[in-house]
Amino acid sequence: MKKTILTNIIIFIVFFLLINILGYTNHYLLGDFLLDNIPEAYNIADTFIYLPILIIVLFYIKKRGGFNSILNNKITILDVILAIVICLLFRIVEDPVFRFKEIFKVQNIQDYINATSNSIINLNTILLFLNAVILAPILEELVFRGLILNSFLKKNKLLGIFISSILFALIHMTVISFVTSFLFGLVLSIVFIRKGIIYSILLHIIYNLVWFTLKSFSQQYFEIEASLNFNITYWIIVILSLVSLVLSLKYLYIKRLLNE
Repeated sequence: MKKTILTNIIIFIVFFLLINILGYTNHYLLGDFLLDNIPEAYNIADTFIYLPILIIVLFYIKKRGGFNSILNNKITILDVILAIVICLLFRIVEDPVFRFKEIFKVQNIQDYINATSNSIINLNTILLFLNAVILAPILEELVFRGLILNSFLKKNKLLGIFISSILFALIHMTVISFVTSFLFGLVLSIVFIRKGIIYSILLHIIYNLVWFTLKSFSQQYFEIEASLNFNITYWIIVILSLVSLVLSLKYLYIKRLLNE
């Protein structure tokens, strides 16, 4: 068990260093002029970070025995609908975490409304979609579920869920992102054990797509938030979503997970 934990910590460190080394290298090669004057430069740099690392991870998984151990059940239409529902419920449940400052009157939500504007479809938007909605979920699921969690399944499933979720959260730097990423990592881990890597990738893509959509229509989103103003209706929606999310995961995934 100690060897498994140590191996996965090394995998995490290598993954973390690759992202940061390639990130600094690409930004250095692009130069300050391009980064400051061409909006697409950052997203172009990110694309050339994700793609090489993705190739390395795929090669490493193949070298370790291929994909048979992480490819489980087929995905049905019902599974896709369920993934959408889970992502929407989770986004509602985590909203108070993101709105911490507004809830405690540290910051006014009107500031967000004034500072946001709707995105238009351009190269920068397309590249952001490619990086955040497609490449990042695939890469992160292969590393944190396909490699790290999968190595614990025959030894200590619950420990694997905890460690993979903690490491997944550490990639997302801020305190708020750490909390929400850890909780989402738990959900993704349960999904991976129940349905395999394709389904956890699908769930991760849908969640990031929800984030991308809210970002693209941020002004309308914050206006809805402001109209609710964290009143009783807001909290009823959050609580009902939390109950629905927990019951869905317990009924569909956790029951089988604990019985195996």
